[in-house]
Amino acid sequence: MWVDVVQRFGLHASRCVGEMPSGLARPILWNMKRVQDESGVQQAVAAGRTAVLFHATWCPFCRAFRPTFEKRLSQAQGVTALEVLLDDEEDPLWEQFKIEVVPTLVFFDGGVPVERVVARPGVGLRGHDLEAGLVALQRRA
Repeated sequence: MWVDVVQRFGLHASRCVGEMPSGLARPILWNMKRVQDESGVQQAVAAGRTAVLFHATWCPFCRAFRPTFEKRLSQAQGVTALEVLLDDEEDPLWEQFKIEVVPTLVFFDGGVPVERVVARPGVGLRGHDLEAGLVALQRRA
């Protein structure tokens, strides 16, 4: 089980939302803007509307949700997609952006957070969670 792998390699699963349903864990490679520090996030979200996925490579729910995020944001007009990788649980970005579990989506409009969607235990995030955030961004337009 993935929890055993996480523990064996010294990673901490306490911030992941639960165990992964069988058959969904798979490595995914994709290109998306990635930032690794607070100033990078602040710069990226300052102009325009941005959907930010806070995630970790050791979290199977994050890996399962990434393709949904990428596909939907590639179709969203006027919304920039950004990923923030939080593999290290000591990373200050956890606290700076008040991330309690991964995956978490935060939607920004001109640098101001307008919606936050946090993964549910045992479920993670789904497409409708992403749509809710996009609707919140549209309401501000």
